[in-house]
Amino acid sequence: MVADSDVRAAEVTAELRLFGKPNTARIYRTHGVRSETVGVSLPDLGTLRKRYAGEPHLALPLWDSGLHDARILALQIADARNLSVEEIDVWLGALDNYILTAAFSGTIARRDDAVARAMRWIDAPGEWISTAGWSILNLAALDGRLTPDLATALLGRIVATIHTAPNRTRYAMNNTLIAIGAGVAGLKDAAVATAQAIGTVHVDHGQTGCKTPDAVPYIERTYAHRNRRTRVTGGRTG
Repeated sequence: MVADSDVRAAEVTAELRLFGKPNTARIYRTHGVRSETVGVSLPDLGTLRKRYAGEPHLALPLWDSGLHDARILALQIADARNLSVEEIDVWLGALDNYILTAAFSGTIARRDDAVARAMRWIDAPGEWISTAGWSILNLAALDGRLTPDLATALLGRIVATIHTAPNRTRYAMNNTLIAIGAGVAGLKDAAVATAQAIGTVHVDHGQTGCKTPDAVPYIERTYAHRNRRTRVTGGRTG
């Protein structure tokens, strides 16, 4: 089965290379990708994800190829709940840019133990592991999986440490602040007050043209949008 998966993954990797675009590869490198990338666009990755969604066993050999585009696809088709602790740790330790870290975080966020893992990872001194932890907490807040007590504690941690955290970790912490204000019942005002106490969050986005969201207006807009959607769906936000 392992050999068959390796052969199949090699075929998928070859297909990925056919979708590659040099200009997209240059954009990825501008956004911090240092490993090999052929520049498969997000729409094309979405097409391939649908095509291979029923083959989660390909995730590990795709990851092992080392190709950035293959690793993104691996994270998209992986069966997150059945990943072993060892497999997760290998992937976590290989994170080296925010595109890959965001994809990894989205995958791990689907696990029942996602919040517990994230709480450990935010203590890590490294930029990418701590960024993954905060990114998962961001998603958990929007999904209603953070208790008010935990979210309140996280607000205190954010205000105390955001300005001394690593660069992309600051960005992820700011996003989590916004998500808590918009997604955790009863904490909008506390999140706004936290954002006001923090002030401007400085993140170096390099030459990408990306900007760091101003938390207060983002909290207000996201909160209002979610409330409108809740009313339209009769209380359902999914």
